[in-house]
Amino acid sequence: MENPQLVFSNSAYPYCMAYDSEFSARLKYIPFEKNKPTEYSGTVKINIDTYTEFEINLPKRFKQKTNENFYSSYVGRNINISEENPLFIEVHAKENRLKRKPEHFPIYKDMPQANKVLESLKIKKFNKNNFIKVLDWMRETLDYETPIVSSDPDFTVEQKNGNCESFSRLLDYFVRKIGGISEPITRGYPVFNRIVDGKPVFRSIGVNETGNHAWNEVYYDNKWNIVDPTIYIRSPDELKMRAINKIKDVYYFYTPQIFITLPDSKQIRSGKKEDIVEIKQSKEARLTECAISYPSA
Repeated sequence: MENPQLVFSNSAYPYCMAYDSEFSARLKYIPFEKNKPTEYSGTVKINIDTYTEFEINLPKRFKQKTNENFYSSYVGRNINISEENPLFIEVHAKENRLKRKPEHFPIYKDMPQANKVLESLKIKKFNKNNFIKVLDWMRETLDYETPIVSSDPDFTVEQKNGNCESFSRLLDYFVRKIGGISEPITRGYPVFNRIVDGKPVFRSIGVNETGNHAWNEVYYDNKWNIVDPTIYIRSPDELKMRAINKIKDVYYFYTPQIFITLPDSKQIRSGKKEDIVEIKQSKEARLTECAISYPSA
């Protein structure tokens, strides 16, 4: 039987990381029986977003393995633990994607229909005015529709409709095609609907409800800007500019996942935040303390 893993994570609002937020976890692991020291041999893995800084505090005898995709792995062997000398695992993470260095990425595929739009608008290079011109074209031309057949930029232009992922991918294509720097956030991250300037930000979910969404980060004016083409398209004309940087607090990214291999445990229960302290006792050792601090809403 494979060694069981205890997984600490919660990807539902409000236990997600907002822009510039922080996350902390402190886990304490001691022998099951008092006055009976034991050894820990296992792996601690952290699954974390590319643009999130994090620190992990472990005993010196843990050695870091080569990172695997988003995972950072640490292996501990024969680490003595007792009531007086518990195993502590501490993680602190800070979301900092808007502080990353800008980097040009080429378009992944040429889109003839999208190119015709840029030609009709007489746009050949990226600047702020041309960027707004592209957003205005999207607002005047595209209708919101879900579900969709494809989020391919040319398909969106041809059909003249799409959803948040369609709009995010199309805007990303336009920006990159004319030499700008953009990154679409299209992985279904959660959002929280709020009232901004007297109107709900999103029309497809109720106020104070959550949903999955896609948006963009575009670099200009010497900084990363949060740009939401869906909100720009669907807001009343006098409120369309709230789609650029003004609604930063509706977007969320997933908290780090902490995987702890417990080789001496026979039954492990993993679950939501409120279940973590109810893990069934292991044969030799147990988790006795779990303090996880999520970002405030």
